[in-house]
Amino acid sequence: MSPANAKNTRVEAWLTMWGDPELGVLLYYNKFGNEFAEHYFSAGDLSKLNVWVRTLMDDLRPVGLYVPFREAWPAVKEFMEREGELPRSITWVRPQDLPPNTFPDPFDKVPEIETHGYPWETDPTWWARRNDPATR
Repeated sequence: MSPANAKNTRVEAWLTMWGDPELGVLLYYNKFGNEFAEHYFSAGDLSKLNVWVRTLMDDLRPVGLYVPFREAWPAVKEFMEREGELPRSITWVRPQDLPPNTFPDPFDKVPEIETHGYPWETDPTWWARRNDPATR
């Protein structure tokens, strides 16, 4: 096979995660190459697609796509064990099946929820204490 043909058969799979201490994890599965592409988001409580949480990067993510940590971890593990195949342990939704404006511009005025945030935001000593057995 020539190098040009070999390049066309390459397939990449990514599993991107956005975590929130209270909501869980939003997973984005992306597999593409060899003239095809698959894209899926984790499906949590889809009735909450009209409420957003702001990430540390100031993006808005729909609350309805977050799944609890206890459900996300098996999907991440399965992704690795099945060499980049779409995990079957959770429910997924295709981007084209989501309502318009599911991912609004960060400057849009939309209903947002506030979570209590990350430990380092509320406790300045968190980093120093994180491995101290007395604080667990």
